[in-house]
Amino acid sequence: MLRSSGLLKTLTLSSVLLAGLAGLPASAQTCTATRQQVLADLNSGLTAEDIQAKYAGCTADDSVPVTGSTGTTTASPKALPFEGSEKVAAFPNPQTPSTEIITNTGSTFYEAIKGCGYHPQRKELACNIEIRQRFGYGGNVCAAAGSHEFVTFCVDYGVGLVLVNVNGFHIHDEGFGVNPSWEFAAVVQSDWKLLSQPYKGQTLKARAILSWGAPVLNCVNAPTWGNQADFRIRLDP
Repeated sequence: MLRSSGLLKTLTLSSVLLAGLAGLPASAQTCTATRQQVLADLNSGLTAEDIQAKYAGCTADDSVPVTGSTGTTTASPKALPFEGSEKVAAFPNPQTPSTEIITNTGSTFYEAIKGCGYHPQRKELACNIEIRQRFGYGGNVCAAAGSHEFVTFCVDYGVGLVLVNVNGFHIHDEGFGVNPSWEFAAVVQSDWKLLSQPYKGQTLKARAILSWGAPVLNCVNAPTWGNQADFRIRLDP
């Protein structure tokens, strides 16, 4: 059962798998998944890696209501509007004014990246994650295990996007009757390769992929729930 204290263990295990999984292509399976199915699997003891393997390539079926630990069945009246939700294939041109592209590669009914940036002195990625529903996150605080939101950080050093690191945060259902939405922050640390770059103000392409329940362990796969941001970072000293 995933709990907040187990996030570091989950991410440590993920890091062991990164080298082996980072180069795998997107799964060819065709399937749908409901939030309730994944929550049941997590509560049965499946790890994030098990979930990733089982549901890779699946699309979300958000028509199925989610039962909260209070006994209320809901999938909020509607998903909140999301600015910049158009699918855009082109990457911002490094010679033009900076443009961040948000692509809804998975369902954004429950959560969505709204923007990301890189702190060059702290050498960390930070992303604004909007939580859009009251339920669907694994139950109330102290009553259930909750679940995790993961962010995968990738950087292009000139030969294509490569995996940097994965991190995220632990989340529960909202238990006080407050309506959505909420703004969370996900912070992802740099790896040795990004840390070893000469920080002289150069611009690099970057990507952040949000995925609920299990991390995306490469730079190209689409999450079942989540989306991605393509943007540019600058390595200022």
